[in-house]
Amino acid sequence: MGDTISTANLRAKAFASQVWTEAQDELFHKRFIGKMEPTPDKATVDAFNNIIVMKENLLSPGQEHKGYQITMPLAMKLSGAGVTGDGILEGSEEAIDTYDFTVTVDQWRNAVRQTGLADEYKVTYNTRMLQKALLKINLKEHMEDEMTEALSNSPTYSATYVSNRHIYAGDATTVATLDDLTENTGNLFDVRAVQTARRLAKQAVPRIRPIMWEGKPYYVVLAHPWQIKSLHSSTTWQNAYYYAAERGDGNPIFSGADSVIDGVVIHEYTGIYTAASGAELANDTASGDNTAAANVARALFLGAQAGLYAIAKRPFWVEKFFDYGNKFGVATGLIYEAAKTVWNSIDYGTIAIDTCTVPD
Repeated sequence: MGDTISTANLRAKAFASQVWTEAQDELFHKRFIGKMEPTPDKATVDAFNNIIVMKENLLSPGQEHKGYQITMPLAMKLSGAGVTGDGILEGSEEAIDTYDFTVTVDQWRNAVRQTGLADEYKVTYNTRMLQKALLKINLKEHMEDEMTEALSNSPTYSATYVSNRHIYAGDATTVATLDDLTENTGNLFDVRAVQTARRLAKQAVPRIRPIMWEGKPYYVVLAHPWQIKSLHSSTTWQNAYYYAAERGDGNPIFSGADSVIDGVVIHEYTGIYTAASGAELANDTASGDNTAAANVARALFLGAQAGLYAIAKRPFWVEKFFDYGNKFGVATGLIYEAAKTVWNSIDYGTIAIDTCTVPD
């Protein structure tokens, strides 16, 4: 009687599929990701109703390649006044302002390799499954870090209010002037910072569009745990928002939210950029001195289509033996890009909020 042995190629494909599915499911950003976009038969507002868009246009079932760039249409609202009464509309039609955002994908890979057969015999767990689990975690963390980096780096700073996408808590005008730790009036993250970002989003050109849910507009803010700590210490939050977390059953943007402030859903996120006193916060040289005078963090205010995951090749799985079959290694990788959408050199759906923090 012969034993049936699993086919290595099929096992590799199964592992690759599992790694991709499980990594996506565990992404912190998953609750904000959607694939919907406008098509000729579906050009409603819902087609633009994702904070991070997942585009897989370059994927192919076979070996053919569909290119290395993905383009996403950005939704621009109409700005014309229209006509009233019996005013003549014909000849006064408004031209649709169309814009697209293009990213170039690249390959990312990582691999692990065992010490050897003798060392493998010292353990009782399945080393192949351990490699799969660790590579999956690594993939998830890499994609998450890449998106956070894209959304955080080089926020658009402009002296023109409607073009600015970089604000500071309190009266600060640069990272270096974030130095007042006074609750309610200083440079900490609190309700004032959230409301300032919301007002800017509604007046920005182009306007930073909210996500619509059950007829209501919502934005999202990702804030560091130290910023959430400051928020909870502020008198305004305690008086008005402590019990005001709205229930958004059916929409994942509310899942795990800390609170909702004037239609802004606040999430605690450990991946937010931080810097200790004396260090630089991030790559934002256009906005002046970014050397922190105190501990600081950069919260992210996000509207519709703020970010893009462009996927050209889903994760693959390669198993290989070395040293005459004594060492076993596994590699995985994918071809993709994580990007912040930009319109006419202005961040399209993101506002950076820099504040002081008070670490635990």
